[in-house]
Amino acid sequence: MKLFSSYWLISNFFFIGTYLTLSQAIAEPLTIVEPLTIVETDATLSVNHGAKVVLVYNKVSPPVPAVMDPIYHRSGFLHPVNTPNGKTITQAFPADHPHQHGLFFAW
Repeated sequence: MKLFSSYWLISNFFFIGTYLTLSQAIAEPLTIVEPLTIVETDATLSVNHGAKVVLVYNKVSPPVPAVMDPIYHRSGFLHPVNTPNGKTITQAFPADHPHQHGLFFAW
């Protein structure tokens, strides 16, 4: 299977300025070596690329840390969400905002 990777280049970005310029770039064709897989348990859905976890959907609340009020139990959010290099970019039960969990969507 061949895919072309497509990504956005950001230029002329100013934190205080008023504009952002986006331009799309097309890279060379990619060969997909390992497909994404989904592993489901009673508590989670995990999307994996080979042995690496890409993201986990929490169907059931993970345990609340002992130092936090149990009122912060939550389910229905993505955590961890990892970069291609394996860095986790989300948190569950962060100390400064225990009501926020990974990527979640209010409705």
